[in-house]
Amino acid sequence: MDYDFDGEDKAEDISGNSRDLTVQKNVTFKNNAVTLNGGESYAETPIEKLGTGNRLAFDITLTEAAQPGYILFETDSEYGTHYIRIMEDGTLGHL
Repeated sequence: MDYDFDGEDKAEDISGNSRDLTVQKNVTFKNNAVTLNGGESYAETPIEKLGTGNRLAFDITLTEAAQPGYILFETDSEYGTHYIRIMEDGTLGHL
């Protein structure tokens, strides 16, 4: 999947695989970025599982200091919830 996030409500997968973002809450798409507008803000992909050899690439720009406990990515699986969040020491943690 590949997104350019260029324009209002632009959540279309431009890779040709039809993996458009399925749910968005409190987000804005502009300047080739997703802006989370505070509070409960997120966008979901239809991907349920990544196979071996796949990679995820992204840039994050914070407009305020990150607070411990902020969740950046989250997924539920049959083995439990997995997420990447800001840890107490300011680093990213994967749980």
